[in-house]
Amino acid sequence: MRPYEGKNFLLVEHGEDRKRFTLEALRREGVNLFIATSTTPDWLTDYTAPENIIRTDPYNSFRLLADITAYSEFHGIAFDGIGTFTEHTVIQTADTAYACGLPGLDPRAARRSSSNKLLMKKHCREAGIPVARSRVIPCLDRNHLELALRELGTPCVIKPIFGSDSYGVIKIERHSRLDEVSREILNNTRASKQEVFKNFGGTFLLEEYVPGTMISVDGIVSSGNILIAGAVEYVMGPEPHFTQEANYIPARIGVSELDSARTLLVDVIHGLGFDNTGFHCEMRLGPDGPVLIEIAARLPGGPLQLGYLQSTGIDLTREIIHVWLGEKPRFVQSRTRHVLQKAVFPRTAGTIRMAPFDSPCSGGGDGPVWDFKLFASDGEQARTYPEIPRPLYYYALEAATAHELQELSERLESSIAIEVKCPRNAQETSDEQDFHVAPEPQDRQAAHQAFDHTRL
Repeated sequence: MRPYEGKNFLLVEHGEDRKRFTLEALRREGVNLFIATSTTPDWLTDYTAPENIIRTDPYNSFRLLADITAYSEFHGIAFDGIGTFTEHTVIQTADTAYACGLPGLDPRAARRSSSNKLLMKKHCREAGIPVARSRVIPCLDRNHLELALRELGTPCVIKPIFGSDSYGVIKIERHSRLDEVSREILNNTRASKQEVFKNFGGTFLLEEYVPGTMISVDGIVSSGNILIAGAVEYVMGPEPHFTQEANYIPARIGVSELDSARTLLVDVIHGLGFDNTGFHCEMRLGPDGPVLIEIAARLPGGPLQLGYLQSTGIDLTREIIHVWLGEKPRFVQSRTRHVLQKAVFPRTAGTIRMAPFDSPCSGGGDGPVWDFKLFASDGEQARTYPEIPRPLYYYALEAATAHELQELSERLESSIAIEVKCPRNAQETSDEQDFHVAPEPQDRQAAHQAFDHTRL
């Protein structure tokens, strides 16, 4: 018999195709799966019956709870657990779990997560936790932006008060062209880009830029017990954008840096009141120690859950399901492998040209290349900034050492012949214009070394 045979579990949002593995995990646990969602792709019925799909607005707590309650009463179904793997339904899921008396994150803590970056920073700052200095931009126009830049200085980073996948996140320096920055941000924070932005009111944060390696510390907190699966190191794409192009598990940093990151993570979780939830805590290893960027009250994104499983044997997906059903999670490390997950992006717009090649991923997924996805097609147009870029392909590798992992990566990429042909009349503009902040009107004045190490 499967662990939770007969239990009724409600998943809020399915996370689209890239998170189908979460539905497979729920199926392995044997639950009767119900899904509350606004979209119903054809493949969804591979995991649950059509009558188990609740059409609703998962981004609206009032509508979500009303529709779930009506469904439960009409069909005579009591839910034993509820959860979400999606960033923008963390608050709504916490509200619903609390109202229904089910295990889950306190709704107050949910609102102090990356779902509301400003409130998160405020609570952390008051608790003495190091966060980047910031200013609020209530309306993204040149006047508000220049005022915030005068107060904060450059370099800095502008981001929407909530968002995902780095949509609308850009680094601003002295030479940045503010009108172009504003146009790009406003274009990429529309509801047509991501449904969640239908609730975005246009408030942005301007933060000081913190240099240093970007990492995350990930795991689950349950009944006050913080379980850390490990740390991930991110390889970011070219600035001024912040595309996470690759990640290494475990992070290629020293033991002292890992200890400092763990200490910061514990302080953040206690300061924000997280419990009975997954967590994904992003930080920069700055010159004076780790600085919190943001913490999500959910597990790390889909590929990372699979990456941890491949690297450590810890099944974060399964363990958070146990928490949602009122059980205690168990972290047992059964593997010690180095993992690289990487999306290869075009660096310029143009026509994609590629030769046919065989997938480097072995049929059973048990070789060093355990995942590979091709997104590009010969003859199509490569998409890159100022539009949200689309990768050419994605792969995931594992190896016994960091050195072996790097060699495998170089061999794989050299075997894939994809290039982007630029139009003949395309010209690069190199005449950068410096951005200088005008003085305030008087009436308004008042790198690291990569090596193997003991993992977390």
